[in-house]
This record gives sequence, structure tokens and C-alpha cells, in this order.
Amino acid sequence: MSIGALQGIWRYPVKSMGGEQVASSLIRTVGVDGDRSCGYVLVGREDKYATIQRFMGMAAYRAKLQEDGEVSVTTPTGQVYVWDDPALLAEVEAGVKCPIKPWRVRRDEPGAYFDDPILLTTDASLRAVSAAWGKGDLDIQRFRPNLVVALDEDQPFIEESWVGKEVVIGDLVMEIVGRCVRCSYLNIDPEDASNDYSVLKTVYNLNNNLFGVFAVIVQPAQVSVGDRVQVRERQDQTGQMT
Repeated sequence: MSIGALQGIWRYPVKSMGGEQVASSLIRTVGVDGDRSCGYVLVGREDKYATIQRFMGMAAYRAKLQEDGEVSVTTPTGQVYVWDDPALLAEVEAGVKCPIKPWRVRRDEPGAYFDDPILLTTDASLRAVSAAWGKGDLDIQRFRPNLVVALDEDQPFIEESWVGKEVVIGDLVMEIVGRCVRCSYLNIDPEDASNDYSVLKTVYNLNNNLFGVFAVIVQPAQVSVGDRVQVRERQDQTGQMT
């Protein structure tokens, strides 16, 4: 069943920094090409990343995957660095308040995200939260999605009913595997890193602290903004509905 069109594709080349919206991208088995492929780990605690939780200002840095595969970062003051430039590392380290070092994976390896590589949201859900918040239109970047679907019908949070089903965008096939429980990251404005506790409170009161759904990739493919989006029952390897 066709339910809408792909409105936005987002990737975040550096974990916890702002990302970039792209018109088209390869969706690999490990997620959007280049997503969370770089980050900063704490020296002596390499299983821990420098994150917004430690340094809220990271939200206002913008990371971009260049055509040559390099990652650049634009700071809140407009300075542009290669993501592992010592000057940028020193700036982030000052915010994190502990020593850090750069971390990177190949673009075909899993990035520094949670268990599932794709976070999908809808325009209707964003409008509903914005209306309940009552202070204007919330920036979708607060929610850090990978794919945003513009629904044909205004049905907020309908995506939660897709858990256990497949979402098909062109040749891309994803299985929706769970709902996203939100955290205090939502309170941080991606433009200036200011903090407003009412955003998370609104999501909690409106929809039990849930916004968006996680997906795993069944069949990788290239997708573009404007591609039609379908939802169907999950199929087994023979193509039969399950």
C-alpha cells in the first residue's frame, strides 16, 4: 500500500554533531551511506563516545560527507575543519572536559548508532508534536531521523503501526523493528544548542515518550527525495507474506 513520499534523507557523519540533508543516498545494509562513520571516543574509555550528553554544544556543529569521502565540520562560529583536525579536537575536548581521540569506520561498516541503523519519522508526527508544544514549528533535526516520510493522509504516529512490517522505497526494503523511546537530546536546539525541557515533556505527554521507528535493511538500494513509499506485510525469502 502506497502511503506517501520520501520527504527527507539525513545523515550524521560525526556522532552527536548536526548532520546534513541530501537529495539522494545509497542505503547500505549498515544504514545511510556515511552515517555516524566518525566520532570521538574518550581516552582510556574507548567504549564511550563524546556525545551531546557530555557537551550540548556538539548539536550546533555541522558535519558533512564530502564527495571524496572526507568529512568536514563547520563550527558554531563558522570555522570549517577536517573532522580530525587537532584544533577541532581541542575545541570539542574543552567542551567534553576530558581527553578524546578520533574514531572512524569504513562506510560499509556499522556506524556509531544504536542497535538498528535507520530511524524513520513522518511529517504528520512532527506537526502533531509542534502543535502540542505550542511554541512554533519544531526543527526535525532535534529528532535526528535518517528518513522522513510525507504522508498522503495526516495520521500522526501511524508509523508505530508499521512495526513488524516492511517499508519499501523503490528497490529499498526495510523491516520496521521497534519504536524509538526519546531522551533529553530533544530539548537541545540544533541551531544554538540552547536547552528547552518542554520539548521532551511534550513528547512524553502526547505519545508516551515515543517518536519515530527503527528499521533494519532487508535489501539495500539508492533512494531519492520524492520516491514513493509503500508499507506491506513482511515477506520471507521466497517472497511469501509472513
